[in-house]
Amino acid sequence: MGELNRRKFINSIAATSVGFSASARPAVVQGQILSRLKTSGSVFKSLAIADYHQNMKAFGGALANHPSRLFDRRQASVPWQFEIAVIGSGYGAAITAARLSQRLRPGGRLCLLERGREWVPGTFPDVLRDVTDETRLKIFGPKKRSMNNPTGLFNVLQGKEISIVSGSGLGGSSLINTSVAIKPDPDVFYQTQWPQALRDRAFLDPYYDRAAYELGARVDPIDWTNKMRSQRLAAEKLADHGCRFEAAALTVTRSFSRPQSSCTQSTRSDSA
Repeated sequence: MGELNRRKFINSIAATSVGFSASARPAVVQGQILSRLKTSGSVFKSLAIADYHQNMKAFGGALANHPSRLFDRRQASVPWQFEIAVIGSGYGAAITAARLSQRLRPGGRLCLLERGREWVPGTFPDVLRDVTDETRLKIFGPKKRSMNNPTGLFNVLQGKEISIVSGSGLGGSSLINTSVAIKPDPDVFYQTQWPQALRDRAFLDPYYDRAAYELGARVDPIDWTNKMRSQRLAAEKLADHGCRFEAAALTVTRSFSRPQSSCTQSTRSDSA
């Protein structure tokens, strides 16, 4: 690319695609976008919140416990409070906790620690101002990368060439990955740091396929929303420069006879 570095290249592609999409967007759609500068309630959010609390009744209305519960005295003759402590609550930690809890002896206790809070569906931030309020580190201005909200939902680590966004809350990054389920490229596992058994993609594929089946992962129709159309146009321009792209499978329940009829839209994942 000569003197054009990767960041400038991607920014130029994104600007071209967004500009093209905006010029072709009818005024009514632009008005809808401007109206989203402020968050608002909706029947979908209300249904999501009510459904969550109903499902959590058996657990006292929520999954998370107050930290003070960590110091509850237990009726046992051992000096420790818990047999097992799992740090984190994302994909790996949640599965680890579930498997280990099945093997605890009678009376044994397991705790799962998470630095963020429990997020109820229908309450996630869905406009830019609310999102920036929920970042652990400041992402703009002269104080960028300094602490903003210690228990914020978005953990953004910014670098010169790459930035990493992870979730901070009960559920880890599953809270913010918009339900995308994608297989890593095979060459990721060619690195010698991986155990030999994991370097063979044929060994891993059955497990990826099983997870995709259990989660109901599937690809949305192309151009189903304005955002998807803009993303396709940007991807096509990237392809002209030798880059490849593929549609990502999502693990959300949908019915395409009526847009989003089975999805709560609580995070507005189709247009956010």
